[in-house]
Amino acid sequence: MIIITEVTTETFSRRVGLLIVLGVGSGLVLQPGFVNVQVLAPKENNGLFMATSFVNFARNIICALLSQIAQVVYTETLKSNLAHVAKSGKVTDLSSGFDLVSLADNSGLLSTFNKADQLIIKDAFVKSIHNTFYFGLACAVASILCACFMANVKLPSGKETRKDSNTKEMEKK
Repeated sequence: MIIITEVTTETFSRRVGLLIVLGVGSGLVLQPGFVNVQVLAPKENNGLFMATSFVNFARNIICALLSQIAQVVYTETLKSNLAHVAKSGKVTDLSSGFDLVSLADNSGLLSTFNKADQLIIKDAFVKSIHNTFYFGLACAVASILCACFMANVKLPSGKETRKDSNTKEMEKK
């Protein structure tokens, strides 16, 4: 999304670098969390299924919460950027009584401005999208750090698993 809406000039390597960090952050969080939970989950009475379901449920709740926070970041920075553009006097086609911040609620009004003013206003939109992207990037960096500090649980080998199941069967008898 950030690459498509790019108005300012940035180097290609910087764009790719930011996307790599974002991808690594999301990739590192998925697998280690599942492995840790599945290794530590009880193996009887559907414990493995319950633990995996709980991890999925927690991920979905956290994603919903963070997407709401990202929406607030976008909306508030957009209103702030539009207010800054209105105060700067850069927009020449601003009729009296028109509040530029109202574009945050209805971007369809953007077509009423001339091309030069549209570019200035679109730049404010892009800056808000950048802020939202950087919020997501910060979440990805935090997830990378969390993945580094997850429990270092060794996966049991096949022989250890068979020994454990044999000893449990003997204990039951």
